[in-house]
Amino acid sequence: FKKDNEIIKNPIHPLVEDLDKYPYPDYELKTQYILHEGKIKKMDMDLLQEFISPYFNIKGVYRIMCSRGCPFSCSYCYHSAAPNIYPNKQKYHRRRSVYHIVGELEWVKKNLSFVKLIRIVDDSFISTSDEWIKKFSEEYKKKVNLPFSCLVYPMTIKPQKIDYLYDAGMRHVQMGVESCERVNKEIYNRNTTEKQVLDAVKILSSKKGLMCEYDMIIDNPYETNEDKINKVKLVLQFPKPYILTLYSLVMYKPTPLYYRAKEDGQLRSEEEAYHKNMT
Repeated sequence: FKKDNEIIKNPIHPLVEDLDKYPYPDYELKTQYILHEGKIKKMDMDLLQEFISPYFNIKGVYRIMCSRGCPFSCSYCYHSAAPNIYPNKQKYHRRRSVYHIVGELEWVKKNLSFVKLIRIVDDSFISTSDEWIKKFSEEYKKKVNLPFSCLVYPMTIKPQKIDYLYDAGMRHVQMGVESCERVNKEIYNRNTTEKQVLDAVKILSSKKGLMCEYDMIIDNPYETNEDKINKVKLVLQFPKPYILTLYSLVMYKPTPLYYRAKEDGQLRSEEEAYHKNMT
């Protein structure tokens, strides 16, 4: 902030490790208002459903974050900038307790009757111990028992973890594949081998009724034609059915990939980092 023509920059506040100290999201309708169709309106259940739940045109979805941060440092992701922001090396990836998470979802099930699917939006939900996943799965099945979706990382997928989550109601899973092995390792700082990806896909696809969605990044100037062919060859080995979602690479500042591309002359302007020429 500015004071007496001087810019005052406060130091970075220490990370909060105990996430259970934070309250659940406030969806108490008596005190909520919303700008809708040019007018301030009193929030009601219909408006709440309209604004809280749409997810890829699917209604009845409730999104929840069970942790903050990420244990990985993919070069294109904002998490990769964390070491520069928090140089004191505090614990960056922090997780809520099972009971805090399930408690929020119990409230949701009781009070938001339109919710039919829980969407866990952590960047890598299962990057934790088998014991934690087992405990979560048991409590979730007993107290929530709604179908749910989550995001996973190939290296963290184990048969036992997927067994627990599937039994608890996991019916959609989204996994980042991103590119071929060379690009993942040399460009994206994702140390996953092709074998690890295929092993993970095999485990996920073995579950009947589990919809598997795989993410791929395109528009990468570092990818060669051979890399692109290898990406296609990899995907062709995935058992059907599955969803393949494509994302255009965006080199956000201050990620390592942004600085690398700028130094290599892959970015001719700041604007080019964020916008694609679609003509």
